[in-house]
Amino acid sequence: SSRVLEDRDFLVVLPEKPVRIGEEWFDDYPVRVKVTKDLGQKVTLRRRYKLTAVNNNVAMIHVEVAEVSAVNDPDVLAGLVSLTPKGTVLLDIEHGTLTLRDLHCDRTEIGVLGTASSIAGVTDTRETLR
Repeated sequence: SSRVLEDRDFLVVLPEKPVRIGEEWFDDYPVRVKVTKDLGQKVTLRRRYKLTAVNNNVAMIHVEVAEVSAVNDPDVLAGLVSLTPKGTVLLDIEHGTLTLRDLHCDRTEIGVLGTASSIAGVTDTRETLR
């Protein structure tokens, strides 16, 4: 079974087997996107991981989140603008601890609130363990 490291609202799923630098793995998870005040829609997102380097017993892992299937509903697309970050996490291999989480999301959807509309979401998350 996969090992899961939980860091508050962000999960890092480690692969079941050892991976080499450059190899990828992923995990899918459901989210509920608010469509109206009282209505939500379930969307499956995929976190794709890539081991990019290992230095001094610290693994550098690139993480990118995207929806698994095509989403065409403008209200759902609007709800996804801040849910698809990408960035880097550092994992202390010896202790199994995330020491850095550096994620950025910058997504714009056109026409979600009408033909001449757009909605953008920009978030930056940088957390370190010292």
